[in-house]
Amino acid sequence: MLGISRFRIVLIGSVLLAVLGARPYASSWNDGSRLANVEALVDQHTWAIDKSIFVDVPRQHELDPYSHDVPSIGGTMDKLFINGHFYSDKPPVATLYLAGVYWIAHKLTGLTAAQDPHIFVYLLTLASSSVAFVVGVCCIWSLALRLGLSEQSSFIVTASLALATVAPIYARQVNNSIVELAVFAVIFVLACAEKQRPALFGFLIGLAYTLDLGIGPVLVIAALIYGCIKWRSLQSLALCAAGMVPLMAVHHWFNYQITGMIGPPGANVAFLDYPGSAFSADNITGVWSHHSVWTLIQYAMEMLIGQHGFLLYNLPLLLIPVGVAGLWRAFPQWRTELLFAALVSAGSWMVYALGSNNFSGSSTSIRWFVPLLIPAYFALILMLRARPGLLYQFRILSAFGFMLTFSLYWFGPFRIVNLLLFWPIVALALGTLIWTLWRPQNVSTLELPASS
Repeated sequence: MLGISRFRIVLIGSVLLAVLGARPYASSWNDGSRLANVEALVDQHTWAIDKSIFVDVPRQHELDPYSHDVPSIGGTMDKLFINGHFYSDKPPVATLYLAGVYWIAHKLTGLTAAQDPHIFVYLLTLASSSVAFVVGVCCIWSLALRLGLSEQSSFIVTASLALATVAPIYARQVNNSIVELAVFAVIFVLACAEKQRPALFGFLIGLAYTLDLGIGPVLVIAALIYGCIKWRSLQSLALCAAGMVPLMAVHHWFNYQITGMIGPPGANVAFLDYPGSAFSADNITGVWSHHSVWTLIQYAMEMLIGQHGFLLYNLPLLLIPVGVAGLWRAFPQWRTELLFAALVSAGSWMVYALGSNNFSGSSTSIRWFVPLLIPAYFALILMLRARPGLLYQFRILSAFGFMLTFSLYWFGPFRIVNLLLFWPIVALALGTLIWTLWRPQNVSTLELPASS
């Protein structure tokens, strides 16, 4: 009964945080571009976004779909100029889902983006980022119990993801990063389940692929390696591949129909050559843009521990280097899943280090890496399972992480962080972690599996 009550807290708390935190306006070029695509599909029956209120912003204050607490954003610049029209540079599959939500709401209530922009934005935020946040949080609870943590420790780990990382920040606006986090969470729950479901596993891999063409190919390769080792069955691999292919094919078909390209159109400099464009070959994602190997190494490290560093914005992850080395020996039953998590995380980091130089633009930390919170928390759960004494340090880092998240939460995911606020919290967290690790600790043993 206690476990049920804790799960109710997790579920109700995550729902309230997602619903109350969702914003009724766009706050950046990123979400503006996605929302423009949805409006154009349903209201104008075209993929071209020229006439969207997120591109051609109304002068009336009450009809402006963007945030009023920042200087005027103007229309989104996350767009491509193709054959005389502007198109969104965002992946099409997620847009089709949001367009379906908007179409249903329009038919039932008469809602239109042009006349009710704030209701439109809030609805689509709830239908995407809010739902994704709740799914991700609940999956971590399930994963922690499945991997053998006690209910109390599982609750602490779940609360850490929900309150001490960038996840709740990204739940506030429409974006693919938090949606992909939810897909990753379900993938890891399936991977750790007693009964394997290769077709469903492959379908989710295909879905994640359509959300991010940087991480997507890495995830597909890692999944096939995982399947070869885990299942050792041609039938299971075939089912997995059959699950992947449909959404991947839909993505590339729409991509080709809209842009004439199979690959990411945002990496085509010709589509960005228009008056007022904010992008060029020097700052787009998807092409080599480093001047030397040294600049590549420096950029890659800054993505982890610099002023945009993903580890520093998700402070509980700083515990991973302390205890990750012993997991392979401690958990032979989870070695395939550990390899899968390592391949996805390291591969995604390498892909974006090689193919970008802009730290994912104006966003809180590196938005591309938000889904990687799931494999990171998978490793943390196993660490706490093997060395329960580290729960003390984990709680400390989560407390500092909560302070950092709370200080950034109000600004949303698409803002440059005030470093005067950021660095003191990070310094205190690192100092406290080093101090507690330096103090003599009792030798930890494996925690007994949670009672059923």
